[in-house]
Amino acid sequence: MAETWDDSTTRLSVAPSAEASEAPAVETTLAPADPSVTPAPDLTAPAPSDTAVVVPSPLPQPSAIDPGVTPPPTDPPATPPTAETPPAPSGIPPTLEPEQPPVTPPPATTPPVPTPPTTPPGTTPPVTPPPTVDPPVTPPTVDPPPTDPGTDGGTTPPVQPPVEETDPGTDPADPEEPPAGEEGDNDGDRPGPGIDEGAGGEDIVTKPVTEAPDVVDGEAPSPGTPNGGPAADVVVDLAWQINGRPATAEEVASLGVHAGLLMTPDPNNPARVGVPQSGYEEGTEVAIKGSISTGKQCRLVSRSVLDGEDARPLTDAGLTAALEAGHNSYTIRNDLECGQREGDLELIKTAGTPVERVPGIWSVGYDITVTNTSDSEAKPYSLQDTLDFGPGVTIISADWTRTGDGPPSSGSWTSPGNDRTATLAPAGTELAFDEDEDTVHTYHVEAVVSVPSGTPAADLDCRFNSGRGTGLTSSVQLNGLSAKACQPLPVRVAVEQDWNINGTHFRGGSQPEGFSSSLIMPAGVGGVTKGQWGAWYAYDGGMPVSLAGNLALPSGCEAAGTDGAGRIGGLKSVNTVTMVTSVQCKQQLTLVKTRSAPPVDGISPADWNLSATARGEAVPAVVGSSGVAAVVAAGTTYNLTESPRFVGGTEFTAGRWSCELVAGSGELVHDGHTVTPGYGQEIACQVASDWQAPKLNVSSSVREPVRADDAGNGVWDVTYEVAVQNPSVVAGAEYNMVDTLDFGPGVNVLSASWMLLGSDWAGEWLNPARNPVQLLALERSIGVMDSHVYLINVRVRVDEGTPAAALDCFGGSRTGLVNTATLERTLTARACAALPENGLESAGSAE
Repeated sequence: MAETWDDSTTRLSVAPSAEASEAPAVETTLAPADPSVTPAPDLTAPAPSDTAVVVPSPLPQPSAIDPGVTPPPTDPPATPPTAETPPAPSGIPPTLEPEQPPVTPPPATTPPVPTPPTTPPGTTPPVTPPPTVDPPVTPPTVDPPPTDPGTDGGTTPPVQPPVEETDPGTDPADPEEPPAGEEGDNDGDRPGPGIDEGAGGEDIVTKPVTEAPDVVDGEAPSPGTPNGGPAADVVVDLAWQINGRPATAEEVASLGVHAGLLMTPDPNNPARVGVPQSGYEEGTEVAIKGSISTGKQCRLVSRSVLDGEDARPLTDAGLTAALEAGHNSYTIRNDLECGQREGDLELIKTAGTPVERVPGIWSVGYDITVTNTSDSEAKPYSLQDTLDFGPGVTIISADWTRTGDGPPSSGSWTSPGNDRTATLAPAGTELAFDEDEDTVHTYHVEAVVSVPSGTPAADLDCRFNSGRGTGLTSSVQLNGLSAKACQPLPVRVAVEQDWNINGTHFRGGSQPEGFSSSLIMPAGVGGVTKGQWGAWYAYDGGMPVSLAGNLALPSGCEAAGTDGAGRIGGLKSVNTVTMVTSVQCKQQLTLVKTRSAPPVDGISPADWNLSATARGEAVPAVVGSSGVAAVVAAGTTYNLTESPRFVGGTEFTAGRWSCELVAGSGELVHDGHTVTPGYGQEIACQVASDWQAPKLNVSSSVREPVRADDAGNGVWDVTYEVAVQNPSVVAGAEYNMVDTLDFGPGVNVLSASWMLLGSDWAGEWLNPARNPVQLLALERSIGVMDSHVYLINVRVRVDEGTPAAALDCFGGSRTGLVNTATLERTLTARACAALPENGLESAGSAE
């Protein structure tokens, strides 16, 4: 008879959630093998019992083995590492024999269900790195989702990847059908039902999916709540029993059974199995309901809620519980009766969790149970099993064993690549009866398969397209009964990071300080979680996989798009995706000139040219007067210079530049006359030149002495000129000056006076004989490039008998008529007038 997975009779009215929450995934870590050797496995050897199981699931599972950084799309993707290799079974070609110790999957028998956790796992469980048989397939890039640019340089708003929710155990309504004559959905990212063409071709087969629980960052209860009461949270887990024995979520899913969870009120819809729901207050009443789809082989016997040591029935109305402060934990236990019946014969088939023994090589076990419930008659039967795996899956070997009533038996598929159906029990095989209990034949099928890295995702999940099996589907036929069980194989995704900042590419981890991005990956139906760049994640082949990143950028930088974000198309069994985040940063450099010290009248900061020139370049990137600003390149060192636009610039010494960070973040790199802007930085640099006023000059000269005959014998008039010069073309100055009459012995000063030409300034010596020093200027101002000329008129009388040596200006001091002008106490100018031998003849020459 044709088989149908019709679960409509057992589906509850409550909207189900994802079955991904039913049980935690089992973690595994495989050590990397020598990457230069890819030995083939000996897959017949038994595996150690402590080997961990890799659960293919739609939630991300980072691998403990780092496959390396994937270069930008122009480079070939990194090859994932190999893992430990088990021995090959008999019948495997010699080329596949390994050189490493065996790794064996756990037995196919169903272990007891573990105690449900009360808190979510701390980290996402790792998966085995994908095989190295084929190079990873990089999906084509898709249009990135719109993001709000981080104009203020802060963390950009989180971008949630789009997730397409499906009802557990079913496909979305109104699936898109492929055009006539074309291939069906091979992407694996468009859920859609297929057709299991049975005898009548009428059976619609829903998609069983084995999902591990959603692993997200569970929120601990906050110290307080909006209403001020003590906070509370609640976590609900699922437990299963099949025919009175504990069962795992994976085993139940292989039977087409799925369950969901609904809590009211729920501040974090949808409610997730095994994940704390927070945001409640103490005393809040929460209604807990469960939904279940039992498939064809099972029916729901009872449901109960475990609250600590208490168990209470769970009806369609659900359970209402008043929450206590802190953590509250409940477990919903579903008791199932599974199997199909033909008379006194009963048939049930389950699939164990696939185990990747080496990269690309998987083993999966199935248990087929035939039960005779008669207490008076042996029952004949025949049994055939078909390994209806997806087209991308190659069967390396398949064996079966039978235990239970009567002697054990075993066999194998002789040519599974050509004929995937094997007869496990020929027609007429009898199953004895027992008056006191049922008799059982248990068949265990163990298959070893190879999955190339380029296998389409649609061939790895558990839906059926056009009569073709996908995933690890196996069907069994017992007389007129049939049963199917399936386990999906995961799609592996590794996401590498690349930055394009102002046109410069940086691989993830080498980007400048201040740039960061957290990877956002799907986690179950409707959920997301933080991922790890470069880690490998496993998803159900029928689940859409969308990527996003939450950016944190320096101020002054804006996101310009992310290539590779959004939904990944064309998924294969192994996928390496590179997300390229483009960022535009604006760096601005402003140059400012401040007034000199001391300030100079008539000279302003606008009278200077300021420039910043990239080291090694000839043309300035920034040039202009004070306040000039321009966009500059990050990471480039600029030399800062200034030059005057006026005559007299040589009187100024170059000042030291000082810079400050006006906007942006990060370290300010500045050293004297250089500055190196960082990404997004706005920098202002200023300089103040020191004016070094040139010293004033003083000079002195004397005119030819003139005899004053009208004043008597030996009387002479002498005139001196003292000049003070200001050489500055920038500013005036002030000065002090005294004049000293230093005449030789026998020369008597009768009078002495002075005057500043061109002004009203004048004066005289009051008693030159006793005080030959006279103040000519006190803090007198002199203009730009100006000269002050002083005339000093002196009348002297020479005593008779004065020796000529006292009048000739030779031989050192105290000779001749010497006049000395002293400027600012340090600068002197001297002039000397000589007289005839006895002072009665014509005067001598000035010194």
